[in-house]
Amino acid sequence: MKSIKLILKIFLGSLIVLFGIYFFLISDYNNMFKNERFIEIEKSIKKSKSKKYADLISIYQKTHSIENVNNRIIKNRKDCPCLSVVKKFGYPKLYEKNSSQIRNGINEIIYTNKIEKTFTQENCLTFLFASYDFSCESKGVEQASKYFFNKNIEDLNQSEKINLVLMVDNSALYNPFKNKSLLPKKIEEYKKIINK
Repeated sequence: MKSIKLILKIFLGSLIVLFGIYFFLISDYNNMFKNERFIEIEKSIKKSKSKKYADLISIYQKTHSIENVNNRIIKNRKDCPCLSVVKKFGYPKLYEKNSSQIRNGINEIIYTNKIEKTFTQENCLTFLFASYDFSCESKGVEQASKYFFNKNIEDLNQSEKINLVLMVDNSALYNPFKNKSLLPKKIEEYKKIINK
């Protein structure tokens, strides 16, 4: 009986310590968040506001399973735009040199949790669409729209918008100039999902 009480006390004590560590890690007292690159990312997300991206955000939300990083199980196939922001815009300045993949993964989750406390997934998506490097010196969907389709973003048809959303997932694989065989099938697949 005494050993059960002792095990229960140790278990509860461990839980309290773990919660304390977690809340410290995502608090403003954590020095990680004083990193210049992280501050720059937060400021950029705040500035990113465009109603022009509403259709792209809608397409992304309908075709991706979006969930906050702290709600998903590790290795789950859910998408988290805020995690994408940390991965695509944080490297290498948010990570220590020569640190392990596990440590980098933990850092990504901590940074993403902090971003999710302040911003929505839609805010992160807006920033991604405004800042993503589509290659060919096309930064952001507005430049990509002009480069790949010779149109302003407002003039794109549904297939072209879907193409840009696909490129945020993988700009090389879904480049409309390079991958003409796979792209139409994927666009049609997305259209079926959107029009359900």
